[in-house]
Amino acid sequence: MPAEAYWGAHTARALENFRVSGVPVAAHPHLVRALALVKHAAALANGELGVLTPPKVEAVSAACRAIAEGRHHEQFPVDVVQGGAGTSTKSPPTTPTPRP
Repeated sequence: MPAEAYWGAHTARALENFRVSGVPVAAHPHLVRALALVKHAAALANGELGVLTPPKVEAVSAACRAIAEGRHHEQFPVDVVQGGAGTSTKSPPTTPTPRP
């Protein structure tokens, strides 16, 4: 995985295993924004339910706001027509994944 990637193993596997259309999710900014808004709403709801701690809610919310504003869209490299029920098409975390 590239050192600058915000995504992890599930996305890396999807890039290898689901080469369908050759068009990444990133090519559809409205879809990326919608994914971020849904993830933001889920974080808020899970925070209200006590499933997520306030710091985690804020971290997810900050990342989702950045994505909704148009940043980090290149971090959605998975084919738009891929399998896996969206496992590899998640909003990136707030910081790049550390590499050994």
